[in-house]
Amino acid sequence: MTSHDEKTGLKNVTYTKPQLSASVTRFTIPKYEEIYTPTMPDHPFYTYHNKKFSKERFMYSTIPIHVGSYDIKFDPKTIVNVLRLPIKLNNSREIVLPSELEFLKDYILFCCTYETSFNDRFDDLFIHITIDYNPNIKKGTSQRVSGFHVDGFQGCKFPEKHEIEHSYLWSSSKSLNNNTELSNCGTEFCVQPFFISLIDDSKYLIFNELIKQAKEVNVIKTLDNNVYIFDPYMIHRSPVVNEDTSRLLVRITMEYQKLLDPNDTINPAIAFKIPYKYDIRNRLCEYTIPLNKEMFGFAN
Repeated sequence: MTSHDEKTGLKNVTYTKPQLSASVTRFTIPKYEEIYTPTMPDHPFYTYHNKKFSKERFMYSTIPIHVGSYDIKFDPKTIVNVLRLPIKLNNSREIVLPSELEFLKDYILFCCTYETSFNDRFDDLFIHITIDYNPNIKKGTSQRVSGFHVDGFQGCKFPEKHEIEHSYLWSSSKSLNNNTELSNCGTEFCVQPFFISLIDDSKYLIFNELIKQAKEVNVIKTLDNNVYIFDPYMIHRSPVVNEDTSRLLVRITMEYQKLLDPNDTINPAIAFKIPYKYDIRNRLCEYTIPLNKEMFGFAN
């Protein structure tokens, strides 16, 4: 079922809302007496993952954390796409997984176990999952909304900022021409300073400014069948494919506040009252004034 409303979603974007069955698998993330050290332990993310959102931190954009390789077995014929589907409540270690997504049980356990290796507030987290499978991405197009952006930007709709969200990212792609693995369809991250802290996000589209400032020479790509952690300060985009391609993307988002978007997929076993709200991006305009980097202490 598809649904679109310019007041609750972004214009020119079609939202799919699948109807999931009430059948779920429940499992609990164990508490281990010993846990391994996380990868890339000196990455700055580990020092601020539980801090409140700040636009200034975009000046210190970093690479995503490479957790390691992981193989997800899936049947393309039975994939159900979901958007920010809640699978865990706060004050709990229980995962409530609809039966349609049971093939991801081991992967979710893997990511949650990794989370406990550095985050002693795991119980406080809400967890949501996004699955996006496109069996035929046409050459010269991208799977998701094009252009650089971030996930979890806390703009003017959050007068009081809260702890940032972060996500575990995994993707896999195949050429439709010879059915071989592609090497260039990973998510693309732009690692450089972004000077946006002085822009009023109640008036202007911050993402448009990210696109203007991003330099292609600073773009790096993730690998297929690998797991990464990224946060709201890591600017990224969906890749443009150079041949007809199928691609599966899985994103597990961890947040200290429940995401309440009317376009999110509903978990029949986890009920929330979702507000009917206007998407502020539909009234924001582009920031056209030349940005003066001298205000940040750097030459233009």
